[in-house]
Amino acid sequence: MPKFKTITLKRSNKAGEEYSEKFEIHVDPDGYFYTAPSEEVLEAAQSLTMRHAAYLKTPRRNARCRLVCPTYEGLEETLKEAIDEMLAVEVMTERVIVYERQADVSVWQDTDGSIHANGYLGNDRGEKGGGWNDCGANIHAGNAPKYFSIGLTARVLDKITYRRPNSERVEFKRPEWGHSHLSFPTWGAKLNGFVVGLPDKPERLESMPYTEEAAKFFYDAMIGIASMGIRLHEFFADEARVQRAIEHGGMPLLAQAGGSQDG
Repeated sequence: MPKFKTITLKRSNKAGEEYSEKFEIHVDPDGYFYTAPSEEVLEAAQSLTMRHAAYLKTPRRNARCRLVCPTYEGLEETLKEAIDEMLAVEVMTERVIVYERQADVSVWQDTDGSIHANGYLGNDRGEKGGGWNDCGANIHAGNAPKYFSIGLTARVLDKITYRRPNSERVEFKRPEWGHSHLSFPTWGAKLNGFVVGLPDKPERLESMPYTEEAAKFFYDAMIGIASMGIRLHEFFADEARVQRAIEHGGMPLLAQAGGSQDG
């Protein structure tokens, strides 16, 4: 598309911060003016695109997004307002613990809390009522998994909020602990030492403000899950042990949930 002109816009905020960017202005076949600004300006412009009839458009896959306006004057004003919006950002950082639980189990639970494989078997008292436990909602006849499984994952992250007059954006980053945590590790650093991942969108998970006590709680919970998994693996790997448990009518495997291995 033919280039209409190149302009340089300089703006500053009340704190004296300045920003300058050069924009190449083009005209499309319909006579609309457009430019492909930097990601920072583009992000700030997203909340302003109804002004001056401006809008965002990506011409083709993997191409840079454009800011488009029917008039040159409207495009220039939108760019100025977008830079002002960008310079007005307030950045707030909060350390949080994000966590997610998983329970792929499905059992029938009577009104008194007792559980059975389903509502037709195991209940010999003739009671009515009860229902499928909610935590097993992902298991049904059409997608029954091979195993019952439970899980927990937790991470310490820095929640960074970018607040502007017309918009707000949140992102999460792994904390920068520095090297001091190697000699004097915090519970948060220990919690992040588990080799487990989190979904791509931590903002969808449950979260709470970070404290050492909360980090220790989740660390101990993760140790408990890991300990249970180790005992499960070792117990059923020994056929003789399984046979002895059957003969003695006992199932000591899940008797303890484990605990912190650190002081």
